[in-house]
Amino acid sequence: MPSPFYEPAVRLSVNDTATSSWNGVIVQVDEWSTAPTFASSYGDRSTFTPSTGAAYHLASFTCTMTQIGDGSFAECPPVVGTSPAIKLGSGTSVYWTLHTITASATTSGGDVWTLTAELSN
Repeated sequence: MPSPFYEPAVRLSVNDTATSSWNGVIVQVDEWSTAPTFASSYGDRSTFTPSTGAAYHLASFTCTMTQIGDGSFAECPPVVGTSPAIKLGSGTSVYWTLHTITASATTSGGDVWTLTAELSN
């Protein structure tokens, strides 16, 4: 009998084939109902600190990356204490940010990161 409880999760992938440095790296995905603003505008490969957006934070997910020949991927469960099982109105946008927790790996400018919801209302 299937469980009546579903743990929403996300899948994260990147088409980075030039490096093997993503294997085992833990990253965090944060979802927002409105895009946060940041204390700096340095972009990729820089430290960033959200300066506004706490009221718009929806959920956090922890991802442990696995590197294979054509990129890296992870199935990411929600961080304990977050409640990502929310119902958004039709046409609602969800914004997301990504940062490394355990290490940093370098990606090229042509890499594409994709976040896919496993379960949504």
